Amino acid sequence: MMDNDLQRLVHEMRFAEAASLARSRGQSSLASDLFERACDTTSASQEALKDGDIARAVVLAAQGEDLALFNSLLARVQPREASNLALDLERKRLVRWVAPLFERAGDLARAARAWERAGDAVRAAATFEGLGEPAEAVRVLEHAARGPAVDIALGAILLRLGRFEQAARALQRVRSDAAEHGDAHSLLCKALSALGLAPFEQSEPAPVPHADRGRRLFGRYEVVCEVASSPTARVVHGVDCLMGQHVALKILDTKGAVGIGRDAFARFEREAQVLQSLRHPNVVALSGWLAEGVLVFPWLSGGNLETLLAAGPLAPSRAKDITRAVLSALAEAHRLGILHRDIKPANVLFDEAGGVYLADFGVAHLGDGGATAAVFGTLAYMSPEQRRGESATVRSDLFAVGVMLGEMLTGEPFGCLPSAANQDLGKEHDALVGSLTAEEPKDRPSSAWEALRRLDELRWLDRPCAKGPARRREAMGERLRVEAGEGRMDTWTGQAIERVELTEAVRRRVRAFARAGHPGLQTVLRVESDGTHVWLARPAGHVLNRALEQGERRTLTDALLALHAEGESHGAVDRAHVWVGEHGEVTLAFVSEPGVTPEEDIRALGRVE
Repeated sequence: MMDNDLQRLVHEMRFAEAASLARSRGQSSLASDLFERACDTTSASQEALKDGDIARAVVLAAQGEDLALFNSLLARVQPREASNLALDLERKRLVRWVAPLFERAGDLARAARAWERAGDAVRAAATFEGLGEPAEAVRVLEHAARGPAVDIALGAILLRLGRFEQAARALQRVRSDAAEHGDAHSLLCKALSALGLAPFEQSEPAPVPHADRGRRLFGRYEVVCEVASSPTARVVHGVDCLMGQHVALKILDTKGAVGIGRDAFARFEREAQVLQSLRHPNVVALSGWLAEGVLVFPWLSGGNLETLLAAGPLAPSRAKDITRAVLSALAEAHRLGILHRDIKPANVLFDEAGGVYLADFGVAHLGDGGATAAVFGTLAYMSPEQRRGESATVRSDLFAVGVMLGEMLTGEPFGCLPSAANQDLGKEHDALVGSLTAEEPKDRPSSAWEALRRLDELRWLDRPCAKGPARRREAMGERLRVEAGEGRMDTWTGQAIERVELTEAVRRRVRAFARAGHPGLQTVLRVESDGTHVWLARPAGHVLNRALEQGERRTLTDALLALHAEGESHGAVDRAHVWVGEHGEVTLAFVSEPGVTPEEDIRALGRVE
């Protein structure tokens, strides 16, 4: 009841004075109401507590965002009442305060989801993990805003799950100047030790071209950084300002790539067409397509298999999981009549939790399962029939999967037996890799489903190859046999090779030769594990000692154009660098320094008689 003095103050809307007067008279319930009307929720909560109304006190403390008061009140809430109170706060959209009440009620499942809704990913993940749901914990952290606390929590959970590669990747994101770096470094050392790697210092990423951070593209996508580029396209990490999601933008960019704009645009259209028809959990989904020549994908922040392989072989069980995901994606693609034709580690992507996705269907073929006899793909993973210019089939994709599986198990390129690299692998694993990479397509599994069946029949343990980098370098010396002159023979594959010192200039040109992937260019085989030398396939036959035939000249012209499209010129187009094989095939030998322009390459070819 309000007397005349209180009524007068309320009538004059002097609620704070009225509330103080009611409090001085011991009218706690009335004082609480009046303090609330005066927008003093902390005092209102305290008066409600004096009046014995715990529920009202809790709600008012939450409304006033008084954390200390809320926590002091929480201990007074009876567990049986906490759940209803949490639901009441949820209805009032006070989501930040709901989870502690569900915890007080012992309803941890609801508490975990409430922490997630409130944006506290670390608390949500810890609660999910305590419930025995680590996959949910990883999911929450994966989709949370990046930060040291989130990265450390994610790394710790992945470490406990035995997913050491993904744990290391998450922990390496914590910058050295962050206050939490010490905790991250301690966990990172454990992850690297489990992988058989020595801990290392993380260096700052090099500046990337076009990384115009904050600039908005196409009116919608804010640039974070550029991820990769080629003469025909670039991939940008951005934020969709409309949806608030991180995305990858694959942007057609043919400036400076003479004569290939139409082909590049056709590949973009083909990729969009393929992905619209291909829906599979292990295929990177197409989120959108812009008429300006832009494909939009969800952002996958876990890197790719190429980067993972740079650290050495994987645990067999992880190699099996990755292979299984790729084969499963291919099985669905092949069912729809789609050949990928460019299976390679750079096109196998990971999300934050280590989920596997097959990407880049830009050279995919839509049809009846046999592609036209044009050379597509990346040479190191290209099937023998594709190298010969023959039609690709589903078994051509399986060949590339086999090469990747062998590389994951051994840390070495095609040719090393899994059982020779890891004592946990046997002849049955050698046989599987051998069948996938058989020279003749008829000797490979008939389908991706058949390859999956064989993969699942074998036992795959968690221990990676025990051979460290020093052992691999020692084995490399035993692998090479010096032939007459400066030539060398790879005793594992019987391949005649040339071994070239890997300077920075050579590295750039080797990448261009490999990306061009043309049979008229000398084949790049591998970079040695210590990064000092690169192996090239020695050209077959002899140097040119006669006039070029029309077909040979056309082959060399196409080879040069492919190299130019990758941003490099040859620089030494003459008789001494043109090799002719016993079956009439022609090859341009590798040179370390170009020294000329692409136009001069073409003119030089015209002078070769």
